Amino acid sequence: MIKNHVWLGICFLIVSFLPLHAQTNTFCQTNGQATANAGKLVCLLPNLGFPPISSGPDPIAGLDAAVASQAGLFPLASPASGIVYTNDPSLQIPVASGTESFGPVMFERGETLHRGKLFVAFTYQNFQFSNMDGINLKSIPAYFPAPNTNGGIATVETSTRVDLKINQFAIYADYGLTNRLDISVAVPFLDVKLAANTACGSIYFAGTVFPAQPCLLQSNGTKLASNSRTGSSTGIGDVVFRAKGSLWQGEHIQVAAAVDFRAPSGDAENFLGTGAWGVRPFVAASWRGRVAPHVDFGYQWNGNSDIGSINGPGTKGKLPDNIFYVLGADARVVKRLTLSADYLGQYFISALREGLQTDPTSNFTGISTTSNNFNTNYASVGAKVNPVGNLLITANVFFKLDNNGLHNKPAPLVGISYTF
Repeated sequence: MIKNHVWLGICFLIVSFLPLHAQTNTFCQTNGQATANAGKLVCLLPNLGFPPISSGPDPIAGLDAAVASQAGLFPLASPASGIVYTNDPSLQIPVASGTESFGPVMFERGETLHRGKLFVAFTYQNFQFSNMDGINLKSIPAYFPAPNTNGGIATVETSTRVDLKINQFAIYADYGLTNRLDISVAVPFLDVKLAANTACGSIYFAGTVFPAQPCLLQSNGTKLASNSRTGSSTGIGDVVFRAKGSLWQGEHIQVAAAVDFRAPSGDAENFLGTGAWGVRPFVAASWRGRVAPHVDFGYQWNGNSDIGSINGPGTKGKLPDNIFYVLGADARVVKRLTLSADYLGQYFISALREGLQTDPTSNFTGISTTSNNFNTNYASVGAKVNPVGNLLITANVFFKLDNNGLHNKPAPLVGISYTF
């Protein structure tokens, strides 16, 4: 009875939140004037108030979309990796079979839960982002044209600091429909904090570079002072549904196929989700034993989102698809302790990326957003402790191994789970 109540409660929670946010195709500013969406987090970054005097495209808009779109694609923990069950051939009853090793933290293995069993879990993970394609988010160079009252055009140099932190709380439920088929759901709740500061650097006008102070557009005396903004948002993220079926159940080798469906239930314009549907089919295989290697391989398809365009937020663009693979192993160190380590490789297709370009007239350097493919790599190291019964306590660190795309500092995770 308790399993049914838990499952129904989670389903009710999901359904009540799914229609919460609708994406609208709007811009942060129109003709230099703030729109109704100006309070959204995606509108916090672009030039921090300088666009009303700019006569060209916003150089920060592409970065804004690149950060927002990739921040929503970080993986959740596995919704059902812990104590699983199988039928004992002599007793003809389900017995715990996941106790040789308790499985990986972030990724999947080939075993399924078992008919009638319910797995529930709660995790907390903290993300802090440090750079984008090797460009330090604490010092982002940019430049843009601005008109003078005499009809001339000046080029303004700026430096922007961005601090983005995401606290991710997630609840998971996995239910065994049959001995070979599981269904599961992951519901993330996000607390996002974004702060940015833009300082005016030098100004180029009529063949002369003027120093950063007093930072005036020389013809009309308009002063470009430092601009600071902070914002935060809290709410449900993108809910992920999963179906996982066993393809092969050998004495040691287990192979399963699964598919994830990501619903755009989070408010993408506030960094709470992607704003697009996603489908991720994959295969997971693992070895059952005290030392348990496992591999995952699959493809992530993503739809169109208001944060996916190279032109910045408010313009529809496709979020990047990616091919991914996981190589890892978990091992029982002592009876109630499992250690795990995983390597995640991803190949992103047509993703927004940042580079540097130089203005040929002023020689100022600034960021430039393009769309192309890239590889990126992560590592995950964790532990699971079984203090009593079917209870598991989890700790993990997820970190990036290169500077391609959006780079996170080592992201700690703690969690608790139970199999009924």
